[in-house]
Amino acid sequence: MEEKWLRYFDQQQARRPAVLRQLMLGKVTSSVAFWAWTYDWLKYYYLNPHLKKEIFDQEIKNLQKKGYLSEGEAGMVLTNQGQAFLAATQTGICIQKPELFGRINMKLWPEALALWVQVCSELSYSNSHYRVLSQRIFLQNQVKMVLQQVDKAQFVVDFSQALDAFLAQEKPQAALAFALLLAGHQQTGFTQTQVAKKVGWTPKQVEVNYLDMVSRLGEYFLQANDKLKCLVEPYLRRNVLFSEPAQESYRLFLKGYSRQKIAQLRGVKISTVNDHLLLAAILYPDFDRKQAFVQAADREILRQYYHGSPEKWRYKDMQQKRVDVEFIKFRIYQIQKMREVGYGQTTTIFTN
Repeated sequence: MEEKWLRYFDQQQARRPAVLRQLMLGKVTSSVAFWAWTYDWLKYYYLNPHLKKEIFDQEIKNLQKKGYLSEGEAGMVLTNQGQAFLAATQTGICIQKPELFGRINMKLWPEALALWVQVCSELSYSNSHYRVLSQRIFLQNQVKMVLQQVDKAQFVVDFSQALDAFLAQEKPQAALAFALLLAGHQQTGFTQTQVAKKVGWTPKQVEVNYLDMVSRLGEYFLQANDKLKCLVEPYLRRNVLFSEPAQESYRLFLKGYSRQKIAQLRGVKISTVNDHLLLAAILYPDFDRKQAFVQAADREILRQYYHGSPEKWRYKDMQQKRVDVEFIKFRIYQIQKMREVGYGQTTTIFTN
């Protein structure tokens, strides 16, 4: 349903769909990250790594044809008609923490969790003769490795108590829809269609609810239960927004190395280092807090040329006047000024 894209747009702020597409695919440059940060989209990083460009672009065009989105020079805005459609179709069933999809491998973790539920259920009945849900050798080996290191009876208790505690904090209907999909001892689990009929939802709503709860249960195990975080750790992503190479460039920067020296030490181009530092400026509010990167002379030039809403500043405006300030300094100054007026209050930092 292409209308799902409407909730990413706003009636006042124009937004570029291509930024959302690249972000969800995990193909992030400093430019994509900047605009995603501006739109409060960083939390959607790697949310849909299998998104097809052609399908996405066509669906956005269809929303324009329906009058739900309107395109201007700065991007797309949600129309009154689009807002009315959203208001009339909101169900409250959504991915509550999309940022977790950038941290947890949501291809393997849901399958791993289903396997753990089955294994613990069968263990509670002392049954060792059953057909396991997953045929992935990697997942089976992870289960075997953990069970070899724990008291199985106590582990089953810990797992069951943690799962019950998590479900108890959820809305009853959502918890039921989630639990019905799980298989255990002499229980095959419902299909999404069967669950939909049971709780009065659509199959798609059942799917979204399940993925939402699986991702948040993974976070729950990681944060709230030291005994169970080992179940999730094998599925934590290393394809993160602020990658290890970017972090290394930033660490050297914090030690006082110049960009040229960082590029030399790491064997990369200065443009790569610039990209890393721009990501750091976006993700870390205290970047260049001593104003050593954008120095006084450059700040004075930028102050003279740029006024009004910093989101609308464009580097090309200064280029046309033949003013010599590096793009990276312009962008970092712009980011700092945007923070001063409230941008980036909900930024999620993705690190290894």
